Amino acid sequence: MLNNKKISLTILSILIMFFSGCSTPSLGAKKVEKTYYTGGQVRTSFTWTDKTGKNGIQRTFGYEGETTSSVKITNGVKNGMMTFYDAKGLVIKQTPYINGFIDGVAKEFYPNGDKMVTYTYAGNKKNGPAFSYYPSGEVHKQAMYRNGKLID
Repeated sequence: MLNNKKISLTILSILIMFFSGCSTPSLGAKKVEKTYYTGGQVRTSFTWTDKTGKNGIQRTFGYEGETTSSVKITNGVKNGMMTFYDAKGLVIKQTPYINGFIDGVAKEFYPNGDKMVTYTYAGNKKNGPAFSYYPSGEVHKQAMYRNGKLID
């Protein structure tokens, strides 16, 4: 009987050590950090894609719970297309980021989804051609920027 208790305790100890040394299976679950409005609604969420807490997807929400923007975060900074949405969930603006700086062609859209304006950025400054468009898609105005200043 004493041997059975020793064997049972040994097996129990081994099982406790085994299970406490293993992480729980995630089944694809990711850690999500949230901030809240004073009324309790979610204001922002950051979904980690790794264990560093510096990589993931950041989303912002309106007071009614609608998504207002989303962007990929890499090494703690925006990296990729930041997309802004209206209350109906339609894309109203897209801003490209590379290593935390606006870089590329930013676009704003009419409610029907057609381009309204485009600006070219380099190093967080307007740098290159900019266009505004009629709802028909035809160019309305054209301008040129260099280092953030209008030159044309």
